[in-house]
Amino acid sequence: MLFSSISAKEIENPLTLQSYKAVTYNASDSYRMEKFANITDSILNTTEIEISLPSNNWNITHLDLDFKNISIVEEIITIEDVAETIEILENGGNEQLAMQLKITESTTIYSVDIKGFKVESSGAPGTIYFEIRDWDSANHEPEEYTHVSVELNMSDELDWYTQSLSEPLELAAGDYGLVIDAREIESGDYVFWQINDNKTGSSLYVNKFYHSYGPVWDWGAPEDEKLFLHRYNKWSNKSYYPSEINLTLNVDGMNYPVGNGAMLGEGSLSIDDIDYKLESSIMDIPIANNKSLNLNFNLNYTINLYDQLSIDSSIEIGDLMMNKWYLYPELENYSCDYYFYHFVIPENWENIQVFKDGLNVSSDVNVVFQNQSLTILCDLITEGANWEIYAENVPKSFILNLSDEHVCHSQDILELLIRLVEDTQNSLIFL
Repeated sequence: MLFSSISAKEIENPLTLQSYKAVTYNASDSYRMEKFANITDSILNTTEIEISLPSNNWNITHLDLDFKNISIVEEIITIEDVAETIEILENGGNEQLAMQLKITESTTIYSVDIKGFKVESSGAPGTIYFEIRDWDSANHEPEEYTHVSVELNMSDELDWYTQSLSEPLELAAGDYGLVIDAREIESGDYVFWQINDNKTGSSLYVNKFYHSYGPVWDWGAPEDEKLFLHRYNKWSNKSYYPSEINLTLNVDGMNYPVGNGAMLGEGSLSIDDIDYKLESSIMDIPIANNKSLNLNFNLNYTINLYDQLSIDSSIEIGDLMMNKWYLYPELENYSCDYYFYHFVIPENWENIQVFKDGLNVSSDVNVVFQNQSLTILCDLITEGANWEIYAENVPKSFILNLSDEHVCHSQDILELLIRLVEDTQNSLIFL
């Protein structure tokens, strides 16, 4: 509670009052209420942690996170990412490039990444395709049968480009070919695919489709120990303990490791005694691991929130009567599991009553008086309701002796009286 804001702006001059007349002081911002909220919920089948919270910039004081089914559903398999040089596709030159893909077990592929760039200057570029075909392991070249064909995704910046398949492709164990088919490329246009042409020990082959002689075009240049830069994204179903992958969360700039649970794929994190003030109604918790895995998981969470609000208030003071205190808190209704408002009652207050929309609700089960405090529970709070807390306390006598030797201005006396009221929370009787 604060007692430094009692204002004299709307006060009648006490020195001109008769002994029976009451004075009302504006005491706004002299008292505060605390509000608490507990939120328990879950997020299923997610790859990120974004939690919706009530608005109004709460402070998070406690956080419990319980992870289930920490796993990957998609896994990036990198075959080659070291570049030595580039191969060029162009009209009249190499019009197709192929990379052998070896699948050792039944696999579902979602996409393939290749690294390169393209240059278009013809003004009318033809359509270039990325394809997955069968592979002739005897001649080390792609066959005509095509499992999937999509328009090549590539621009003029050297980078990794994802070739997304129209639907997941299930491939049995065996050999396949990744092919850039540029047979429709126009003169003046080029496609560049980066290659490691010094991959010692590689048993995979690359090949080029080019104009060998006369009108003949052929796959006639199989080479091993060379790899075009590529990786593929496949379906997976592998679970992890958090410690296996150094799973960490970043909360308010601090990294916290997730502890292992009782079973594979489970983990938990509890953060207590924090004071993390939210700037929005969305709590975004970055999650990281040391294997760059795109994790999937289920999350159960409990969050404790805290905030304060100042209260518009006034005090009515008069001679030979009780001081009357009026507090007008604005209690908001929140769409969360459980919340409540708490107010510490000054020790000398009595006859405390709570009104909602003019109705005395002091005896409602959701209004709790205990240990010199008042708690209003969420079940009684509705949007837009008008609240009033009323209390009384006994005034104390006060003698102010102004001698002729010390002339005081009325404003000086008034400021003195206000300070005394702030310190004692009692009215003053002038003799």
